[in-house]
Formats: sequence, structure tokens, C-alpha cells
Amino acid sequence: MRKFLYKKYRPDNIYNFYGQNIARCFFFYFLKQEKFPSSYIFYGKKGTGKTTFSRIFSKSIMCYRKCKYCKCKSCANFKNNSDFIEVDSASNRKVEDISHIFSNVYYKPMFSKYKIYVLDEVHMLSKHAFNFMLNMLENCPYYVKLILITSEVEKVPSTVISRCFKIFFKAFNDKQIYKFLKYILRTEKIFIRKSLIKEIALFSGGSIRDALVNIDYVRILGNYLSINGIKKNLGLYNRRFSCSIIYSILFDLKKNFYYILKKNINFSLNFSSIYNNILKKVNKIIIYKSTNKIIFNFSKNYEIFSKIKLCSLFNFRKNLVKEIKNISIFPYKEMFLSGLIRLYSLYNNIQDQN
Repeated sequence: MRKFLYKKYRPDNIYNFYGQNIARCFFFYFLKQEKFPSSYIFYGKKGTGKTTFSRIFSKSIMCYRKCKYCKCKSCANFKNNSDFIEVDSASNRKVEDISHIFSNVYYKPMFSKYKIYVLDEVHMLSKHAFNFMLNMLENCPYYVKLILITSEVEKVPSTVISRCFKIFFKAFNDKQIYKFLKYILRTEKIFIRKSLIKEIALFSGGSIRDALVNIDYVRILGNYLSINGIKKNLGLYNRRFSCSIIYSILFDLKKNFYYILKKNINFSLNFSSIYNNILKKVNKIIIYKSTNKIIFNFSKNYEIFSKIKLCSLFNFRKNLVKEIKNISIFPYKEMFLSGLIRLYSLYNNIQDQN
């Protein structure tokens, strides 16, 4: 059976690990010095290589040969090594679960130099579990290394973060994702239009994994649907939809606003993504109006917003944040539509009063 691209191209050594130069620098430094901190926290957006890097790093420091890229018996059987324990914190979030996982922590490693515990999605742990983790971080044996991974570092207690060596995994920019996708497609001998690759790179939100999943989606549906059909089902219209909605609301284009809703409502729309795109755009407009400096690479399109009052934009953003909270609780099409209509009516009623 043909492997999906995100699994096929998951790196298994540091030389295949794309991007994240800061993490790579720490990797080579620690291996050269042969001195490793006892605990780490890897944080950043989803799909940026945190879990993959934790496996590559663990494999290298556990090997007696101190290898960066090795095919020795120890590395080949890495996944079956009892000294490497990888835990999903989302399904083991209670203090009883964590204490059970660490019950053998004081037994020395059997096959490797170190015993490594990787806790993925560590922000899901309960308060009592974090308290247990604090004790473990303080009294960790010299042969034990703890790696905590999270995509929501703000939910991890500061007392835990301060005891760990922090490595940030930044989101990939659109150009990096586009280049990587072109390399993959060339290697796999898959033809996809450049314009569609660029849209997938933009749509992936800095996650290479999401981009590869979308490429698989296009590869499968390419035999059955047109380009527009693929875009509709994939939700690639989210960004355009967001821009059209902002323009219609800010310039009180009522007919255009309802036409856009009617035209796009049957597409595969990601409600949270659309609201976040609108919020991002509104923040850029506020910065453009406030500074008149090139903080971002503003296009000439921003000039049309120059006559809009800042106080109106701030009120609009305040209401938009409320709708983002609502859609996170009730992620339904009706809630999404009524939220957009509410944003339109609130903004333009205030404008009429002014």
C-alpha cells in the first residue's frame, strides 16, 4: 500500500530534518559537548517537527556510538527500546497515570546510556499531575532525561517551564513550505499546478504536516474533481472569503455581503480559520492606520482603508473576539452565519449613529 506523504517524508535523522535551525544547532552542540540538560520543553505550533525532533534527539543521545546518523543495532531497534518511553499526555493526564509511568524511573537503563521520557501534549496534564512533574524535575536521576512537548506553552505552569531547557519551534513561512512541497512533488513525480501549490502553502498555516496532508488530498481527488472542485472541498477559499467579508462590512456593502454568504455557504469552510484571518487582517489595518510605517509589507490595497476611523476598527475587533469565543464553543454553520450578520449590523449601526 502506498504511504501517505507526511509519513513517508517524516525525518529519521538530523540531516533529513528540514528547517528549525535553532533546534539543529542545540542538537550538534549537545552531542559535541556530551553534556545534556536533564529536562527540555519543545514548544511551537502544530506540524513544526517537535515530536519528530524529540525522537531523533533521543535516538542520538541514547546510542553508545554518539551518532548523528547511524544504522547500528541500537538505532535500528530504537522504537522497541524499553529505555525510550513516549507518552500521550492527553490520554494520561491524571496524577495516577503520570506516577505509574514514572514508577520505574529509579531503575537504570538496560540497553542505552540514558532512559528518556517524552511527554507529548504536556499542557493537557491536570494540576496535580503538574505538581508531581515538579518533584520529578527536581529529583531526576542523572541517567534520566525528560522531554516535554506542547503546542500551547501558555497552559504549562511557569514553575515547570523555568526548570526546563526551552527550544522554540517556529512556524514555517509560505516560501519554505512552497519549496519543500515542490521538492516532494518533483521526487514523487506528481504534477500539481504552481498556483494550487502556493495556495496550499498559504492555507497550511505554517505546518508542513498539514501541507503534505493537503497534497495527498489533491493527489487523490485530482482524478475526480476539477481544480475549483478541489479548492471548494479543501477549504482553500477561506482566505478570499475573509477578505471579501471584511471589505463588505467596513464599507457597508449590504448586497455584496449577503451575496458572498449565499455563494460560499456550501463550501468547506473552516469557521475558526475565517474568523482568525479576519482578525489578523483587521489588526494589520489598525497598524497601517496608526503608524503609516512599513512594519509589514503593506500592499497598495490598504490605502482604501485610510478613511475608516480607528475607534470603529477597535469596536469591530472587540466584537470579533467575542464571536471567535462563541464559535469555539458552538462550531456550527448557523452560529457562524449569525455571528457574521451580527458583526455587520453592529459595525454599520455604530457608523450610522456617528
